[in-house]
Amino acid sequence: MENLQSTSFGILLMLFITVTAYPQDDVRVLLQNLEEEEIENIDALAIYPEDTRLAILQACLYPEVLIKIKKVQEKTSQDFVEKMDAYPKSTQQKVWDLTRYPDMIKRLINLGPNQTVQLDNVLADYPEIIHNRAKDCYKNHYQLLEKVDQINNRSQLAFDNITQGYNEVTQDALDYIISLPEVMTILTDNIEVSILVGDAYKNYPEWVLEKADSMHLALARAQAEELEDWKKRVEENPELKEELEVSAEEFAVENNYDDLYYDPNESDYPEDDLSDKEYVNRTIEVQHYHYHYPYWYGYPSWYYYPRWRPYPFWFDFGFHHHPRHRIVINYLPSYYFVDWYFNHPHHHSHYPHLSAHFVHHYHGHRRSVSSISTRVRTWRNKNKAVITEDLIANSPRRINTFREFGEMEQARDKYNRKNPNDKLTQSQFVNKEKKQYKKLTVPARKSKAQTERDINLKRDRVEMKKPEKRFPSQIEKRKTEKVTLKKKKRTISNTNKIENQKKTLRAKEIHKKNWEKSKRVKVVPNKTKRTSRKNEPRKKKITPKKKNN
Repeated sequence: MENLQSTSFGILLMLFITVTAYPQDDVRVLLQNLEEEEIENIDALAIYPEDTRLAILQACLYPEVLIKIKKVQEKTSQDFVEKMDAYPKSTQQKVWDLTRYPDMIKRLINLGPNQTVQLDNVLADYPEIIHNRAKDCYKNHYQLLEKVDQINNRSQLAFDNITQGYNEVTQDALDYIISLPEVMTILTDNIEVSILVGDAYKNYPEWVLEKADSMHLALARAQAEELEDWKKRVEENPELKEELEVSAEEFAVENNYDDLYYDPNESDYPEDDLSDKEYVNRTIEVQHYHYHYPYWYGYPSWYYYPRWRPYPFWFDFGFHHHPRHRIVINYLPSYYFVDWYFNHPHHHSHYPHLSAHFVHHYHGHRRSVSSISTRVRTWRNKNKAVITEDLIANSPRRINTFREFGEMEQARDKYNRKNPNDKLTQSQFVNKEKKQYKKLTVPARKSKAQTERDINLKRDRVEMKKPEKRFPSQIEKRKTEKVTLKKKKRTISNTNKIENQKKTLRAKEIHKKNWEKSKRVKVVPNKTKRTSRKNEPRKKKITPKKKNN
């Protein structure tokens, strides 16, 4: 689940399938013109199991329902946040956690206030780790829990009213997707694509299901191979492994993880004689990891990117610390971690081996939509003024390039803070400090005169490459050959054939010039220039009749 959340979601399960093979040309053209950043995220939902994919497709059949659900969610989320804002963050954290456990707040409210004897009976159905927080909220914030329960009742009533007119299969699918808020968010935030996916499924259900299954298997295989590649590289490189561990510790400190939930001392740690595989399996099978924040409320504002499930700190790193004092990698680092890493330039100077390996991994998995490839791709586009492809393509130079880049960005940030009225871009700063940052080359800017000369040269080359007018010579040649071979059969129909050949040649030339243009753009062919008069059929000269005097 976290592997999906670590991807920057922007598009639906079937986008790639529809782009490459959808039978209707008009829809295929629409999808081909989606933004690149959306297409990068096409695999996000395809990795889900079959029952989830079926629910997604069923929901897409009725996009009007998704629009109505989103409107309700926006209202309930706003109401919930307004109620919570009146309380300190410590209280908000407790209430947010209670909302993740199904019907817990409703059952606490149904008890009525001050029913401590029966409270233990209610909490017995929930994991023990949440009991203390539930008791504290019940005792000290009962009125807040009442307000939350009222919001939940209104959202559930609105949802029932929206779905009551649809068949049982659709209602079950929507109920199921509500329990996966990250999925419902994708469907409602990309409603135009949801409509196209629903249309594909409606008209070609068997074909879509077959493509979805094959895509799921291909993505699962690619994901496994990418993880194995990451594990192998980290385990074989001591400097890389050390920098990954140290940066993970920095990340954990900055993000203030909740030790009540994720303190290793509270976990059932395995004995030293367990294998790595047994250790990982026993560690990650913790029930409360799988409870999510309700779709109707959204997720806590202190997360700076969508996090519907509060995973423990080690989940973002992608590794555990084994009791034998070594790390056990079982995931790629989350997008949350990689995004944090690339948002702080000093990481590149402190951990250049890790930065270099992130880019190395990206080069080996360019088409992946994993956390690493997605975030490195964004970083490359943002810093392409000083980080060119040549600079990072060479592995021996890559580490030093990253170290210098991190130092440059820190120095530039310091300069810009001291000179708010004279801030410098990356290119300007590197040009200003050429002697210090020799690895970060910036192409020299051309003068105005040079730019004008380049434009003129380009125009001259275009003029020189213009094709000669071939229509008259080709037509005359064919006309002469036809007259020589069949003088006696020359008729008026021969002139018609020549005119048709003219039109065919003109159409081919127009086609060659415009075939790469998008089909969405209406192509209006330019009128061809009129050929010389000697090549046109002679028109009968009409002389006015003389009037009889």
